[in-house]
Amino acid sequence: MFHLQNVWTLRLWLSVLLMLWTLDGCEGNYYLAHPNATEPEESEHPYAKYVVSIQSISPKMKSNRSGGHYYFGVNHYCVGTIISPTYILTASHCVFDNRLRRLLQPHELLVIAGTPNRLRPTVHTQVLRVQGLRPYMRGKIGHKHDLALMRLQGMLELNLSRALGIAEMALLPPRPFSNCTVLGWGQSFVRGPFAELVTQRIFQLQTDRACHKIFPISFKHGMICATVHADAPLDVCRGDSGGPLFCGTKLTGIVSRGVRCDKSYPAIFTGVFWHRHWIQTVYSRAGRSWLAKLLLALTIWRFSNLLVD
Repeated sequence: MFHLQNVWTLRLWLSVLLMLWTLDGCEGNYYLAHPNATEPEESEHPYAKYVVSIQSISPKMKSNRSGGHYYFGVNHYCVGTIISPTYILTASHCVFDNRLRRLLQPHELLVIAGTPNRLRPTVHTQVLRVQGLRPYMRGKIGHKHDLALMRLQGMLELNLSRALGIAEMALLPPRPFSNCTVLGWGQSFVRGPFAELVTQRIFQLQTDRACHKIFPISFKHGMICATVHADAPLDVCRGDSGGPLFCGTKLTGIVSRGVRCDKSYPAIFTGVFWHRHWIQTVYSRAGRSWLAKLLLALTIWRFSNLLVD
């Protein structure tokens, strides 16, 4: 038998361990990222509340007119879509470092939500760190299944305003020649800066036959190709990768790539409908993981009680 003092010490340590373990990754970590937060701008785009800016965590310092420095929003490089309070859907090449040929680490990334103007935080801005990355193909990053899930460290507070929302994923394959909407902060001209305010471009979906004819090798099942409206300055470009393609009110595709921002070529999207099972599987595994933790936590607590009894 343990000495009673040892039993209580063991019980205390088990309780502390249990608390730290169960709270890991669950506690909210959102905050206003800038002291000069303003009232939110009214966005013209009804889908803007679903998009987030994916940024690298290392700040790039930039002088402002008063001689000071700021860095909010300047590290944007990809777009993501809110599909749950804890998950962001984006492109797998957005979580891959091409220069170093490696998968990015969660601690290298930030997700910024509730900011249609990526350089101007609002009272609804939420910035969260990333807890985990799950590209569709773990061994390599390719165009065939250009999809990744980002698990947030904490939860987006979606009930505070109408500035954020959860996108509804498509349950049916898209219809050719539908007019759909892409949102992002991509360049409006080649080699230009990223857009400050989230922009919308209208795309018309093409048939699989037409897509195969233009991209006979790279276009695969599960992809969508679409041509941008003639009034748009460019096709999808740098800063748009990972962004959503909405057809009607449904999240139908994720921006994969264009051809040098040239709107004379269709853009390629990863189809959400054909990958929804994988998305749901990642969800369910995460749910089972937390259930297992809860059951083990209850077992540990019960064991500590038995030691005292």
